[in-house]
Amino acid sequence: MTARQDSFWTEKNSSSSSQGNDCCLYCDGEAYFHAFIHACAQARHSIYILGWDLHTQTQLRPRPEDSHQDWTLLAFLQRILQKTPELHIHLLTWRPAPLYIMERERLQNFKFTGWTHPRLHFRADSRHPLGGSHHQKVVVVDDQLAFVGGIDLTIRRWDSCRHRALDPLRKDPEGHSYQPYHDTQLGLSGPAAVQLAWLFRERWRKLTQEKLRPVDASIGMAPIELDGRDAIATFRNTPVSISVTDPGFRKARATLEIAELYKDLLRSAEKYVFIETQYLTSRHLVEVLCGVLSRPMPPDIFIILPERLGPWLEKKTMTHLQALALTEMTNHDHKGKLRILYPFDRELLPIYKYVTVHSKLMVVDDCFLTLGSANLNNRSMGLDTECNVTIDARDRPHLQASIRQAVAFIIAHYANDRVDYALRKFEHAASLTPLIESLRMISPYKHLADFKIRLAPEDFIPWVDAQWLDMDQPTSMELALDRWGRTLEAIQRPLKIPSRVLTFVMTGLAAVSIAASHVWMVQPLQESPWHGMTIQFSGLLLIPLLYLLAYLVFAPINLLILLAAGFFPSLEALPYIVVAVIIFVSVAYAGGRTLGRVFFPALHKALEKGDLAALCLLQTMPIAPHMLVNAAAGAAGVPFLRFLLLTLIGMIPGCVMLALFQRSVIQLFIDPSWSSAGPLLILLMFISYIFRWSSQRFANYGSL
Repeated sequence: MTARQDSFWTEKNSSSSSQGNDCCLYCDGEAYFHAFIHACAQARHSIYILGWDLHTQTQLRPRPEDSHQDWTLLAFLQRILQKTPELHIHLLTWRPAPLYIMERERLQNFKFTGWTHPRLHFRADSRHPLGGSHHQKVVVVDDQLAFVGGIDLTIRRWDSCRHRALDPLRKDPEGHSYQPYHDTQLGLSGPAAVQLAWLFRERWRKLTQEKLRPVDASIGMAPIELDGRDAIATFRNTPVSISVTDPGFRKARATLEIAELYKDLLRSAEKYVFIETQYLTSRHLVEVLCGVLSRPMPPDIFIILPERLGPWLEKKTMTHLQALALTEMTNHDHKGKLRILYPFDRELLPIYKYVTVHSKLMVVDDCFLTLGSANLNNRSMGLDTECNVTIDARDRPHLQASIRQAVAFIIAHYANDRVDYALRKFEHAASLTPLIESLRMISPYKHLADFKIRLAPEDFIPWVDAQWLDMDQPTSMELALDRWGRTLEAIQRPLKIPSRVLTFVMTGLAAVSIAASHVWMVQPLQESPWHGMTIQFSGLLLIPLLYLLAYLVFAPINLLILLAAGFFPSLEALPYIVVAVIIFVSVAYAGGRTLGRVFFPALHKALEKGDLAALCLLQTMPIAPHMLVNAAAGAAGVPFLRFLLLTLIGMIPGCVMLALFQRSVIQLFIDPSWSSAGPLLILLMFISYIFRWSSQRFANYGSL
């Protein structure tokens, strides 16, 4: 960390500031990927890659003249590792929730670590509040050079600056075309790169407990040069500040520098504000923008958004939140200074596509340019991890000229790349409004058009609380889970039972239960007149007995319910299951309530907001050992009837699985075949994935 430059930069809006940096601004994926390749090819010791998403098959150079080599991400990284014996590459990405499973690369962890180079290190991080994500997009090479912005090294990010409607090069690994995609990335060399390397090493240390060593500056490495050939603007000897959003996790304090940065930048605006963002829904920033527009002499404010949002759920909820925010701003625009725009291209209309604006860039008065991973939504201000860098061009005319050049290029590239004309027009008019209007006349079929606000769109889902998709702080459920986690840890710590032993015993119990059900179902007792009674009586004893044994090794409720499918038809099994569950959760609850008053008096207190919802989640998902959850509920003083109701609610997924898959379980033992085993294999794979994800995601909540 370095000293602040002046009074504008404080501990609230930046982590560090440094002088003497060189920067290049890249517009769109093609230019950035070229610069990324050029930088990594010079690496000698370390490459750090931090992303929201990564993909082994990301095509870095899709043009036909580059087809003589494999330019997918993994192939490129392996090639430079083989060429440079001292090089280590560390990749750190977000471990997404199951909701994103269909959007992510299959077997990604195996592809990056299975049969790849031993000096390629890959980790997926899930240490964040519930509902959040790791959204930072940073690359650092040898602690000398870095890239920060909105572009992940993943598929469907490559595009040229022309954003052709039917560009044949814009395809994913499966050969499917995707719509035009606009984004920006900033390359940096100098002290700011060292600070970004520290940011990566801290993230890596918190996840893996491994301390990565900085590159030794005394070994006399050759300097790594930024590739400025495809840059739309260059900045020499510039001050750079780094700001982050970190919601905090467990006992860590939240860091909300980006929110403060945007507020300070907007309040400092006098002439104009230029914004590109994927979303604009942040309540606090909308309040600041409304205040700026309400001034007697407000600055011009230009906001570029995508015409539409996607995918499905985002489109039907975030669209409404954004419409509310934009309507609020227009209601305060008494001087007509607000222009909300989107990229229009007539060639996209027949194919029902639009230009995806993914850039997260803001310019204020030619004096500040900030760029990074943070959108202007609530999540980026407080719930997701984010990283922005800001160029401070105050009192530096050469840097202000570069900022104007960047703004002119971005506006012109939406109108058939009339960059020289745009720069001359901007310099002459000293305003962006004449430039935008003149480009509409010169390029009537491709330009920045006025955005149409649709309040309460017809495809909005009114029964979805859209605010849950765009929160700026951890939910009460997350805070409750944290409290339950501490309770569970307090109870579990004296047991000192390794989690792997519990998992092994639980797996063995499942196998023994299925085998026992097979014996009870098919052994030759048919001739006995007591056959039916024997099976029912045995099951009546066996199910509670197995549940008792399973509870002692912390088996999840819904797994136990599924195992019962091998004993009885659904209607006969359910009463035994319900009775067995009620008995043993009540015993655990009573034990926790009795012993908790003696050993954990501090835990016995009034319930807080979100505790009951958190308990319901704990009873449904394999997040934590159910026996400990029940004991913790008793120790924390949850009312018994509420506890019992939430337990029964938590049994619903298991009962549904029992009804759907019971016939397959029985048929598998009577007449084994692929038709009977197939549905169960699919179910077990899904359960295994959920269990593995929840165990990793909630590793700090007493999970197995």
